[in-house]
Amino acid sequence: MNGVVSLRCTEIPPPDRDQNCQDVPQTLEALRSVSAYVLLGDPGSGKTTAFKAESAALGEEACFVTARNLLALDLESHPEWRDKTLFIDGLDEVRAKSRNLSQPFENVRGRLDALGKPKFRISCRVADWLGSNDREHLEIVSPDSQVKVLCLNPLSESAIVEILNCRLGKDRALEFVATARERGVDGLLANPQSLTMLATVVDRDHRWPSSRLETFERACQQLVREHNEELSIQPFSATVRTTCLGTVFRHRCLNLQRNRHTRVQEAG
Repeated sequence: MNGVVSLRCTEIPPPDRDQNCQDVPQTLEALRSVSAYVLLGDPGSGKTTAFKAESAALGEEACFVTARNLLALDLESHPEWRDKTLFIDGLDEVRAKSRNLSQPFENVRGRLDALGKPKFRISCRVADWLGSNDREHLEIVSPDSQVKVLCLNPLSESAIVEILNCRLGKDRALEFVATARERGVDGLLANPQSLTMLATVVDRDHRWPSSRLETFERACQQLVREHNEELSIQPFSATVRTTCLGTVFRHRCLNLQRNRHTRVQEAG
């Protein structure tokens, strides 16, 4: 994501709390005193960028590590993981590579226990989080036996403009947002990844696609170019990936244009 902005998130209440209670969106900075939390978000919503920024802001008190490295590497060879707030990125990635969804999660819990139950933050895609069951088992390895579950909010209008300012300049940023609305593709603006990809496509070609369909297709082609091949269990052709990603983009646009505020209901 070009142009680091302060993302906001909303807490998902535990099952024993009033589900109608409206939580106020807050920044991760405001949650630094919390012992443990899980940050959920759709692909491209900014989880990794947010974790790296928070870890850097805390300096020597924190350490950013991918879930993959936490599980694969020797604890004794990484003293920097001890006595720090751990930002563990990509629980969904290790789950996606396993036939047994619970095993990578149990391995993460085991590592946290072996490290003496430090403060931690874990990022995960919404689709790969197993609700209250995951929360309850993480509470066992939390320093204070509590775990907050948070969901990243869509980008605000000011955040969208701020990101575009870094890529296009202030005048072009405002024009870009207005044009996206006129063309009916403003649903792509609320996700950092799709926003930057759309801006890349328009900036690279020096023109807007002629239709919404072409906009989706070009944005998907850009995503394929930048796609992290490690997330693919087996290789797919660019044509197949583009088709699949096109479906994702269409759903993303429909959801965001209906002003749906992402909120995950935990399994009972």
